[in-house]
Amino acid sequence: MTKTSTTRHLINKNSSVTGKVIMELNILYCSDNNYAPYCGISMLSLLEANRKAESITVYVVSDAISDENVSRLKKTVEAYGPDRHLELVDGRQIVERLKNSGMGSYRGGQTANLRLFFPEYIKPEVHRLLYLDCDTLICDDLCDLFATPMGDHPVAAVRDALTSDYKIQYGLRAEDIYFNSGVLLFDVDNWLASDCAGELQKIFAVPEYRGANNDQDYLNRLLLGHLTLLSPRYNFQTPHYIFRDKTYFSVCPRKNYYSEEELQSARKHPAILHTYRFLGQFPWTENSLHPAAKQYRTWLARSEWSDCGIAPDVKNRLFKVERILYRTLPEAAFFRLFFKMQNKHFNSELQKRRNA
Repeated sequence: MTKTSTTRHLINKNSSVTGKVIMELNILYCSDNNYAPYCGISMLSLLEANRKAESITVYVVSDAISDENVSRLKKTVEAYGPDRHLELVDGRQIVERLKNSGMGSYRGGQTANLRLFFPEYIKPEVHRLLYLDCDTLICDDLCDLFATPMGDHPVAAVRDALTSDYKIQYGLRAEDIYFNSGVLLFDVDNWLASDCAGELQKIFAVPEYRGANNDQDYLNRLLLGHLTLLSPRYNFQTPHYIFRDKTYFSVCPRKNYYSEEELQSARKHPAILHTYRFLGQFPWTENSLHPAAKQYRTWLARSEWSDCGIAPDVKNRLFKVERILYRTLPEAAFFRLFFKMQNKHFNSELQKRRNA
């Protein structure tokens, strides 16, 4: 990526990222109405874990979130005092633009793609912005994360846990970094100076760059060689708190991945748990086998959505078979089968998108 000039008004840029402690946090979520409760519960864990921050501004880009859920989101933030702010952004116009962009949808919608347009709705004095998926739980103070040195890189992120084989099919090399886009730390000024939005538009137009993971694939293509790598504790992903490291590396040998020591340290002291779906279940699903289910339900009981209860389980024959195998097979045998099925799914989706 080449640097371009920008007319963005810079306000004391270096003061927010070079000190040992960052006391102002700017956070971004994108949610439709179905995910609004999970967004709110993630937000609750964020606010609780970051009480030491002087101020926190949470941007929520709404894809038709109901008035009732908006009210509950506001109550969640207001409960933590006058220096906690909610900025609700109406994402409907961006959604309409995305439908005509050639980018494609994710799970039938455009909500996940709304994060890529953050310069349009954040305040001009924001220089570091942390995007969080709604299925995250925040376990620790994030001030050190915001102080991460990033040089001229637009984004800092954590490697993805399940896509070592897939990224080869996608056209990257085994040694290339392929990151998970569920937690993204943006250096806003670097993003603008590198014209990342314009470069993404060019990438959207290339059929060979379409992938199974949509915006995550596009971002990995865009940021190849221009990414700051974070510790796995800042996006500790589901496979690493289900399977032992010995099992993981025996099935999924990786080039330039995190060491067992790094993963063990992150497991003991996670800052952000990324509780994405496992065996067709999230932590908030009825009868969930997800390892974060108990922790999630504790947060649910404390939240503005405590009256909503647990979501019904997804009835799916494949998921039912996976759960039986998970309970009965030895760990290594199950993970080997699970990993093979995941890559088969990724590669099938990759071909569908490229042939569309």
